[in-house]
Amino acid sequence: MSLWAYGVKIHWGVLLEASMETITLKVKGMNCGHCVNAVRSAIAEVTGVGDAIVSLEDGTATYVADPATLDSVKDAIAEEGFSVQD
Repeated sequence: MSLWAYGVKIHWGVLLEASMETITLKVKGMNCGHCVNAVRSAIAEVTGVGDAIVSLEDGTATYVADPATLDSVKDAIAEEGFSVQD
């Protein structure tokens, strides 16, 4: 959920800088709750990225960050044994 307050965009309760975007990735290989937690934790540990919403049902991970973090997030997910579909 996003809203504008005083000319500033707020998303999931986080103040967004102009360069930040909501990014959704298709993650392959998740099949349980442990997988979801591993992907969420890996994304959250990337500098400049906050918490992620990871859906086992949809096979997606959504987070808010500068798009420049994309390669780092993909690498973090791969280190956990999962792949990101382009």
